[in-house]
Amino acid sequence: MTPEKIRELIELARRNYKTPSIPQKMADALEHLLQYVEWQPIETAPKDGTRIILAMAEDRDGPLVGEGYYTDGEWWWSGTGPHIYHCGGPISEMNFGKVSHWQPMPDFAPPSDKEGE
Repeated sequence: MTPEKIRELIELARRNYKTPSIPQKMADALEHLLQYVEWQPIETAPKDGTRIILAMAEDRDGPLVGEGYYTDGEWWWSGTGPHIYHCGGPISEMNFGKVSHWQPMPDFAPPSDKEGE
């Protein structure tokens, strides 16, 4: 599903309906979904250590995407950090481009062991 299609569905859900709370809930859910299919500018990313999906529009070999976080004034790939011995350094020192976009990590709930019983 493309961001354009999601926006179309949001608009459709917000049109005049007899029971406005149902379309409003649909629109809210679709807006939440939109953040998972549309890249956000890095300036809007959380800078509190939250793990997110980072993207570099241009690295030496083209676009680069991975899990990372922000701390101590720098972007870091997950598994690295300023307090990890021999981590290699922040993204700005390890790669040839700048982090330009982000998305939140997808929600994950492990499947229940009781499924299929």
